[in-house]
Amino acid sequence: MSVCSEVEAVENLTKILGTNNFTIHPIGNHSLGRHLVYRVESFCCETFIYKQYCKKNRRARELTALKKLESSKVPCPRIKSYGVTEHGIEWMILSFLEGTVLDSLWDQLNKQQKKGIFFQMGSILSAMHSVEKYDRFGYWNEKGECSYEIHDYYTEFCRRNETVFRQLENQHLPDKNLLEKAVCAIKKNSVMVKEIKDSHLTHQDYDGRNILVSIEGKDARITGVLDFEQSSAGNTEIDLSDVYFRYFLKSDEFEAQFKEGYQKNLLIDPNFFHRMPLYLLCKGVSICSWSYMTAPDYYREGIELIKLMIERL
Repeated sequence: MSVCSEVEAVENLTKILGTNNFTIHPIGNHSLGRHLVYRVESFCCETFIYKQYCKKNRRARELTALKKLESSKVPCPRIKSYGVTEHGIEWMILSFLEGTVLDSLWDQLNKQQKKGIFFQMGSILSAMHSVEKYDRFGYWNEKGECSYEIHDYYTEFCRRNETVFRQLENQHLPDKNLLEKAVCAIKKNSVMVKEIKDSHLTHQDYDGRNILVSIEGKDARITGVLDFEQSSAGNTEIDLSDVYFRYFLKSDEFEAQFKEGYQKNLLIDPNFFHRMPLYLLCKGVSICSWSYMTAPDYYREGIELIKLMIERL
């Protein structure tokens, strides 16, 4: 694939709309180089989201997930159109959802509103997990099928980890000893996931960076869940561990509301809390495998997570 650019985005939008009478506003983390996302305002049509995918296979995952969620109760964007630019860059047009990213709105919410948001987060996540069950695990391809014939989660867990381990081996990172210790701990404890049998639609990046919220009087309401480019047929406990990582490791203040909302649709296996340190240790190692040069602050967060989870595991 060629390098994504805003110039190409403007050229492609001009062809799609048949006019250059529009404005674009960048949103998202363009500095990470994963994709380019713009809010587009045009006199010829309603406001929409235009997304260019700078990494291979990301659109396939998002496209598949959004199609599966079209008739669900999960508030997510609707697909308007998609294609490939003249230079081979995949793109998609999505409906625009009102709301503000939860992370940026957090300090404006009172305690009662936060309780409501966490209840909704749990309910929406379990609704997402309830949409479909699959007979295999893995990322989706352009046909909406799993890329590998993997029918047990343990095999998929090991496959993904080996990819991350190879990425670590190809770098000279300053925390080599700690990372090697973490890799050994993951390999030693990987048998814990053999208990996981069911495959469901998973988001795999479910937190306040990808959740839109609107304040309506005294209440706060989730209006959208975004960014399904990491989604897959997978283990629902990965999404749960992500929520615990972001919100409940340091404080359990709103954990009860999240669990209550989630268990409207699905029960949380009590053994999840035994496996969670392993999931989060994997998350820390995965963060460190790509972020040292690109996002150094995130790399340090990964290292701190590794230190904490090695102790708990």
